Amino acid sequence: MKFTKINDSSIRCLISREEMDAQGINIEDLLDDRVKAEEFLRYVLQQARYEVDFVTTGEALNVQLTVMKDGDVSLMISDEDKAEEENAMEVAQQIVDTFEWET
Repeated sequence: MKFTKINDSSIRCLISREEMDAQGINIEDLLDDRVKAEEFLRYVLQQARYEVDFVTTGEALNVQLTVMKDGDVSLMISDEDKAEEENAMEVAQQIVDTFEWET
């Protein structure tokens, strides 16, 4: 697995077909077998925590799966709660930055 940390709330993970085979999961399992998919996602998240210090809130995750030509898989994982928090902080900072202070 190769992880790329996009920001504190998002990562991208590339997983080879061989790595999936070693974990006993295939693309059909990810799409059709909720139990296997959740177990595999938990494994991926554990690896992400170890390799790129990606920690989730444990609430809502957005997972986008892309199947590559060679059978490898790309997962884009976003922690929705963290993303909302970050967006709120950015908006608040923009408001503060644009506020004209009276002197």
